Order: sequence, then structure tokens, then C-alpha cells
Amino acid sequence: MLRAQLLTILDLTTGAGLSSQEIRHLRGSDISPLELAERTVVQIAVRKRGVISRVVPVVCPVRGHRLLTRAREVGSGFVFPIVGDSMPRNAICHVAEELVEQGFPGFNAAALRNRWVVKLASDPGVPAAMLMKMAGIADLRVLHDLEADLPQFSPEDGARALLHCKGEDL
Repeated sequence: MLRAQLLTILDLTTGAGLSSQEIRHLRGSDISPLELAERTVVQIAVRKRGVISRVVPVVCPVRGHRLLTRAREVGSGFVFPIVGDSMPRNAICHVAEELVEQGFPGFNAAALRNRWVVKLASDPGVPAAMLMKMAGIADLRVLHDLEADLPQFSPEDGARALLHCKGEDL
């Protein structure tokens, strides 16, 4: 059970940027294939108060396959493997604690999600508005604590990027 729980956490934090709370509430029916011209990827519908707030693609084929397989197994049930019918409030933290108890390194799900956000923010092909929508964040202050992990850009890099912007002159 621990292995399945850990893989689910890793797939959803590093592949789709979900938070611990979002992982706990995710149901199999929220995961589906998304057909693109290039290939099929997986999409995760993230809900807030029962309403879909955003849809995040998972483009890694290995993660996507595991998530689709798990979604088929659970149907409309919880994606995160649990014992019993109710989802424990600290289910994600318990996995990290259990790993440490068994002599393995622990992990921090929030830090894994933040690495995903930094990766997107560092990719010039991902517009800031798309990053904010996929990450479910209202502003980019989340990057403040992660500034040291962001790539360094020269004034020339900034000027070139602005020259390629569409619309009015900036």
C-alpha cells in the first residue's frame, strides 16, 4: 500500500502540481485521456468545493499511464489509496512519516508541488497566465520563496522576449 500511495503522490505533485488537499479529494472520474494531434496525454480535473476549478495536463507517459490505470481501478472513488471508506485528513503526511520510520528519506508534498511550479515558471514556452491557471494560483508570490531556483535572465533576454510579444509596443 505504501508504494502505491507514494507513487500517487509523486505522480500528482511532480506531474500535475496538485497540493496535498487536492490529492486527498481527487476521484478516478477526475482523470481522463486528452487526445492531441501529437499524442494522447492525461488530464486531471481539479475541484474546489465540488466544482472544477482547473484542468491540468500530465504529459509524462509513465505518470499518465499509472494515473489512468488507477482511475480505472477506483472508478468514482478516491485515487489516493486508503484503508477504509474515509480519507484521513493527514493522509499525505502519514506516507512521508511512514517512509522515515522505515529508514527512507521523507518528502514534503508542498515542496514537490513548488518544484513543479518553478519548472513551469522557468520554461519560456509557458506564459505566466497559463502557469497561474494550471497551478491554481491567483498571483505569482508563490515564486518569491523560490527565487533562487528560478533561472537568471539578462536585460538582453528580457528585451528579446518583449520584442516577440504580440499586441501593442511595450
